[in-house]
Amino acid sequence: DLIKAANGYLDGVSRDDAGLIPAADDCVRIENGLQTVLNPDAEGFPETFVSSGGLGGLGLGVRAQIRTLAFRYIEDIRDRRFVAADTERGLVLVCCFFDHPGTVRGAGFDSPIAAPNSMLIWELFKVAGGLIRRIEAIGAAFPYGMRAGW
Repeated sequence: DLIKAANGYLDGVSRDDAGLIPAADDCVRIENGLQTVLNPDAEGFPETFVSSGGLGGLGLGVRAQIRTLAFRYIEDIRDRRFVAADTERGLVLVCCFFDHPGTVRGAGFDSPIAAPNSMLIWELFKVAGGLIRRIEAIGAAFPYGMRAGW
């Protein structure tokens, strides 16, 4: 059930389908130390990031943010590796790659990631009652299409 919830989130993000994401309305997501949902004042983000439009919908919840198509620049979430699932604590840790093709001519939207890259992401999900309650993620950019090696 923990892996199913995490896969639902990753599938929902990669397919722009909030209906696949079993997240509680008050689910908090922290990415590289910054709260990227339910943060209407963009607390912790640099003013230049906020004034430029940055990551859309910081004040929204997880599913509502997906409905805005804010992540359509993510081409794929691949090579998912579920490193640990702790049923006692309701935690599941996944390592995977988020592929960003960068600015694509004719895509019909502006990508916040201009140059192609693949981000190696570690995401920890707290799941209770079948819903994701918290997400903690760290990531780093690597060359586009980098192979996982596992």
